[in-house]
Amino acid sequence: MIGLDTKVLVRYIMQDDPGQSPRATRLMELLTAETPGFAPLQRAVKRR
Repeated sequence: MIGLDTKVLVRYIMQDDPGQSPRATRLMELLTAETPGFAPLQRAVKRR
């Protein structure tokens, strides 16, 4: 299981950073049923 940071998910979805978005896409493409990704709810819903 691969832990996914919120920043990686945002870069993948938004495709807004020419340097980081391709890297996020490559990481997401590595995810499979055998090696799934995991983003904890606490990461998705940050409190300040």
